[in-house]
Amino acid sequence: MCKVALGNSDSVRTPIIPTLNDTVEINLEIQLTASQQHVLSMANQWIAVEDCSAFAITGAENSGKKTVVRQIAQVLAEHGKSPVYLSPNARIANKYKVFGFPDVQSIYSWLYASRPSKLEKDKACYDVSVTLPDVKREVLVFLDAHLLGDDKFETETTRYGSGFLFQDMISALQDNGQLLPKMLLVGDPFQLTRGRIQRSLLAGEVFREKNILFNAYSLSEQVSSGELSDYQLELVSALSNKSFVRLPKVGGNDITRVISGEQTDEIGRAW
Repeated sequence: MCKVALGNSDSVRTPIIPTLNDTVEINLEIQLTASQQHVLSMANQWIAVEDCSAFAITGAENSGKKTVVRQIAQVLAEHGKSPVYLSPNARIANKYKVFGFPDVQSIYSWLYASRPSKLEKDKACYDVSVTLPDVKREVLVFLDAHLLGDDKFETETTRYGSGFLFQDMISALQDNGQLLPKMLLVGDPFQLTRGRIQRSLLAGEVFREKNILFNAYSLSEQVSSGELSDYQLELVSALSNKSFVRLPKVGGNDITRVISGEQTDEIGRAW
């Protein structure tokens, strides 16, 4: 484990991860897990290379994703770059602002016009209208990226662009031969996705279809312990190994049929 200090400390000389919000003072020490260290190492290499690629960080709740993103933001600053934080909606954007991430905006307010351009079959249609990022100085950071995908999405009253979020974004970013910026995706692969899992940005398929280099790295450890974390760790392990129900192997005639209402009460008391 690598010790990282937040705040000032005279007794321990360790790397400091500054907060993204200078008005919030944090004097806590955190331990970086082995998987956090590995992801940060790979992210450092990714940032140092001048290319247009996507880098995904996946992990369950309590795996330390926000800590890693804060450190990556510091590395970006050292390379003269800044993050452009994008979230699936305004509610999630506000959640990350509370966590100290500055200027988080909904991807819909970033990518589309603030007012509809027309009504089509009683639907308000919003055109793509985005300020293109500086590819040399800005990196797009998609927070809760498991909720972003490229399945068609529209409601009974509203449609944004073509309805295909990723297609709209890539088309806009490549307008007039513009180079694509680096893209950092952060999300929880164990949560429900919006649309098909295969079309989720975290899955990487939509990037590969556009010949965009995509690499994903996982945070597999929990940063703190507790009943909920321990329970989640077991579930995450089962999901990762695709072993959802595992019954003991038996031989011969050792399997007995249990009749509901007879042996079940006895079994319940035994547990």
